[in-house]
Amino acid sequence: MDRRTFMRVGAIGGSIGLIAPQLVLAEPMQLIGAGGLFYTKENPGHWSGKEAGHMPQVMKHVVDEHNTMLHVMTEHKMLSYKHYIVKHVLLDDKLQFLNEKVFNPDEDEPMSEFTLTDYSGTVYVLSVCNLHDTWLTTIEI
Repeated sequence: MDRRTFMRVGAIGGSIGLIAPQLVLAEPMQLIGAGGLFYTKENPGHWSGKEAGHMPQVMKHVVDEHNTMLHVMTEHKMLSYKHYIVKHVLLDDKLQFLNEKVFNPDEDEPMSEFTLTDYSGTVYVLSVCNLHDTWLTTIEI
C-alpha cells in the first residue's frame, strides 16, 4: 500500500470511528440490513448469492433457569488467510457487545459456543468474513 492510499484509508477509518458510535446510539435498528453495517439472508445487498456460506446458524440450549448456551456455526470453508470467517460476535438487544470468538483460519472451523447468564431478549449473532463483510442472525433468549 502506498503512502497516499494509507493516509486516505486512515482518514476514512478515523471519520467512521467518530460517526458510527453516534449512529448506533441514535437509531440502532436503522443500521440493520443491506446498506447498513450488517447483511442478512433477506437483505444480502451486493453479496446476493453468498448467504448460504456466510449466515451464522444458531442453536439455543437452555442449561438451567439462569444459563442459556448458544452454538454458532457458519457454513464457510476456511481457506487459510485468503478467505475465512474472522470471528463470531454476540450483541445484546441494544447492540452492546456480549462476547466473541476469533478464529485462526489455519486451525479452526467457524464454530463457537457461548453461555449467557441471566439474559433474556434478542441476541444479534454476527459472522464476519474477511472478504464478504458481516452477516447477522437474531435469536430470542
